[in-house]
Amino acid sequence: MINKKSDITAQYYCIGKIRAKQQDKKARALMAKQQALATRLQKDGFTIQFGYLLKSDNHYHEKGVDVQLAVNIVKDAHENRYNIAYLISSDSDLTPAIIEAQRIGKTICYVGFKHKISYALLKICRKSHLLTRDDLLPFIK
Repeated sequence: MINKKSDITAQYYCIGKIRAKQQDKKARALMAKQQALATRLQKDGFTIQFGYLLKSDNHYHEKGVDVQLAVNIVKDAHENRYNIAYLISSDSDLTPAIIEAQRIGKTICYVGFKHKISYALLKICRKSHLLTRDDLLPFIK
């Protein structure tokens, strides 16, 4: 989140935590990569918040991540910690939190991907920025 001087006041990274049994090499490799990313982000000033992963029908779904993000949006808005929050998520479950933050005068900028737009967030947020592959290429090794 950024205040009106464009100072970064908070950076949150919310994700479902990967857990792995000792014998599951693939899951352990994924867990190690997630831990490395979390460590890197923490060094860059991010607050890491973990939800959990729930397996159903052989697919994993993040649980609790949207709630953490919604609480951050609303709490920080009420504590006047930002004027503009840049939301990099496509989860329309965040709509009530966005509405509340905007109701008290905050601006939420939806940052999404041009190839996979959340039209619900695009509609509800006061600002938006859609990233293209070309925007991301300088950051990909």
